[in-house]
Amino acid sequence: MDLALEELQFLNIPEICYLFFLFAFSLLSTAAAVFTVASLYTNKAVSFSSTISTIPKIFKRLFITYLWVTLLMFIYNFVFVIFLVLLIIAIDTQNSFLQFFTVIVGVLVIVNLVGLLVQNVFYCLQELPSPRD
Repeated sequence: MDLALEELQFLNIPEICYLFFLFAFSLLSTAAAVFTVASLYTNKAVSFSSTISTIPKIFKRLFITYLWVTLLMFIYNFVFVIFLVLLIIAIDTQNSFLQFFTVIVGVLVIVNLVGLLVQNVFYCLQELPSPRD
């Protein structure tokens, strides 16, 4: 059984590398495409060399923003899961305060969905580089 686990762990290495490269190329291609479109809208000259020279300048900001958004979403979802666990506990007991708590958590579910929508909008906006860079 230990050999099978070692083989499975070995198979996860290419998947981790794939996700890393997928993330990196996704950020780079999005930054290049958006910078090109933004340059066209501001009547700046667009060339391959100007786009390639701009990408390293904005990649650090994109990456830092991505890490902050990822951390924020992790914390946000972690707190939500804690509230869901408390909701499950409240449903199992017949305490009136805990039943009131279920109503509050139900409202928090809706607030959570709206919060996730706002976070996704911020995530999409963080990929937009400025043509001034």
